[in-house]
Amino acid sequence: MKATIDTKELRGAVTKVNYISRKGNSLPITQTDVQMVFDGEYALLTSTDLERVIKIKVKAKSTEPFIAVLNRNSLLKFLQGGNNNTTITAKKSDDIILEREDIGKLRLETNKHTDFPPMPTDTNLKWVEYDTKWLLRYIDYAIPACVKDNHSRPILTGIVFKNGAMASADGFRLVSIKDDKLTFNTEVGIIVPLDTILFLKRLFKKTETINIGFNDARIHFTSGNTTLISQLIQGNFPQYEQLIPEKSVSKVTLSSPLLIQRLNMIDPTQISNGIVRYIFQAKQSGQVCIMKSGVEDYASYELSLPSKIKGKDNKIAINHRYMLDAIKPFSLVNIELNSMEQPIKVTGDIEELTVVIMPMYVQWD
Repeated sequence: MKATIDTKELRGAVTKVNYISRKGNSLPITQTDVQMVFDGEYALLTSTDLERVIKIKVKAKSTEPFIAVLNRNSLLKFLQGGNNNTTITAKKSDDIILEREDIGKLRLETNKHTDFPPMPTDTNLKWVEYDTKWLLRYIDYAIPACVKDNHSRPILTGIVFKNGAMASADGFRLVSIKDDKLTFNTEVGIIVPLDTILFLKRLFKKTETINIGFNDARIHFTSGNTTLISQLIQGNFPQYEQLIPEKSVSKVTLSSPLLIQRLNMIDPTQISNGIVRYIFQAKQSGQVCIMKSGVEDYASYELSLPSKIKGKDNKIAINHRYMLDAIKPFSLVNIELNSMEQPIKVTGDIEELTVVIMPMYVQWD
């Protein structure tokens, strides 16, 4: 049994399937290996961590159908450099020879393909198609609010997608995106793990369109010759719409780049618990936002920038990183607030995007 593949195409495909983590599961074969299924005209490369699957299809001429399981690292090292063909010969299911024209051979004693776990075969999926850059832009807005290191509430470790909306929340902040083009045809919502989202960005960032199919258990992302399949997080995402303040007593409008510049002047290692105090007030010199932060007897910041204030003067304490993440997408930002104990609502010149941030408790002078 023999197959011939373009070396450059094979190298690119193995690089992508190698995105799958080698940690976090109990099957050594899935931690290190790629399955290659040859059907005469193509080879389907598959890797998995038991929660996600990456599949890539490349042209490959084979004498007959066969399956080989190869170590991903060994394969990548042998495929370095050159753009000729690579021949894969299977003497037995666990005895594989790879040969590069004018370079040499590699013989591998491999795992049997019967030891590789079966891949999911989903039917009756609901499919939608999106412009990849458009979708990834929204995903970038939502990623910061995903829980990344606390699995006590798994439903918060991903992004929820539903008809006309997507959202993420970590208990301290919420990102809500509304757009009628998010046609997922589900009002309940499907929760996609953050790890899957990060794979999605790496695999499809250079594609023009992406097709998404899903059911109650899994989601499929496919574009060109590449497919990513992932389990969904089971559970009900919080009714986050109820957390978005409907009214405010103060609305402050300011330049997002200017506020980012001020925040970047602050060394977060020199401020207590990452807290920045914001004081919005009208002064004789005009309406301003005054930012105060620091560690007693060590460092103290007091910065200001022009702002437009509607309603009464107000003040709030917010985590330094949370504010930076919230305002980064905007050019012009609105901060709506009621009191020092209630969350703020951040909006701006991206109508579809709303961010809610819980305040920090501080002693005010």
